[in-house]
Amino acid sequence: MKFLLSLVLISLSITFANSEPFKIAPYTVRADNGDIHLKFQLNRPAKVNIIAYRENDENHTTFNQEMDLKEEKLISIRLGEQNCDNTLGYKISFVEKSRKINVLNRQVPSFKCEWNDEFIFGFISDTQQGTEKHKSVAKVIEEYLKNTKLNFLLHTGDIVHNGGINDEWLNYFSVAQSYLKGTPIIAAVGNHEYYETEENSFVPNSFMNYMRWEGSQEMGYLTAIFPHFQLVIINSNFEEIKDGYDKQIKWVENTLREAQDKGRPVIVAMHHPPFAASIMNVTAEINQLQDDFVPLFEKYGVKLVLTGHTHMYERSFKDGVHYVIAGPAGGARAMPLGINPYQVFSRFLAMTFSTITINHQGIELKTWDEENELIDSVKIPLK
Repeated sequence: MKFLLSLVLISLSITFANSEPFKIAPYTVRADNGDIHLKFQLNRPAKVNIIAYRENDENHTTFNQEMDLKEEKLISIRLGEQNCDNTLGYKISFVEKSRKINVLNRQVPSFKCEWNDEFIFGFISDTQQGTEKHKSVAKVIEEYLKNTKLNFLLHTGDIVHNGGINDEWLNYFSVAQSYLKGTPIIAAVGNHEYYETEENSFVPNSFMNYMRWEGSQEMGYLTAIFPHFQLVIINSNFEEIKDGYDKQIKWVENTLREAQDKGRPVIVAMHHPPFAASIMNVTAEINQLQDDFVPLFEKYGVKLVLTGHTHMYERSFKDGVHYVIAGPAGGARAMPLGINPYQVFSRFLAMTFSTITINHQGIELKTWDEENELIDSVKIPLK
């Protein structure tokens, strides 16, 4: 009898080893308050044990729970806080016949607290449409991650082409799992996140489900404070949040003023760029950005603005503020059909991945194309 039981347990282990247990592989989202939220979806119902711990003390668990989960539900669990010099780890195990089968053990990188240490995050946009194109950029990110950890990955929107079609989100995560294994994602809302949705909410439910957390701001904007800088994310889909437009403007100004008062460098991220050599920039949103937001960036000393939307890599400079538009990381590539008087560099047909490094000396941006060739680099002083 014991022999038969052993065979059954071995068979279960082989089944788990040879099948993909996840419909959406585990990934993490970083919240504005520093919390890390684990998300995943199963391929079949299962009993799962999840443990979150601190790397320097595995006996100090921040989360430990055994759950019966259904395959059709996206799971979202708060693991703990991403903080200085103390990596947050998590383990996922399947429980069968009172036996645990370990599936994965990962760490979310901590960041250094000292001002002279480096803080590095990644930046992409517009992964929509092309799975194969997305894979080419994903390989570049994977290659980078072999040698250097990112504290998070910033995505400035249009994650999928039609935000209301769930299969497109599944396609995104099937590729993105290669670079989201240990890197939390922070995302801005793109205009395509609203496509094929019929909701009356400021931000589509699908985006909230995959890229936000319980209690997150209903209009999609947020700010996150790190030891080296402050990230401010704006929802630039102004037509979609028009009833809250004035509220967001007030919030942005108050947030930038407070950061300036405290001497924190600010990096802004959103989907639409204020300046671009693209016919896509002849819209009401762009006029509002130029009229209402750009003066705030200049007044309160914003250093860098990161965007997407036009599917053309472009860097501009105006009155002390650097503006960078990511090339698409999966979407169709575009050619310039407009004039940008503030443009200082462009590579219009490049698909791109960028890194932003911040330390006491300033901010350095580096950008690679889909062939993993460095195509742009700029250093931005903090003073």
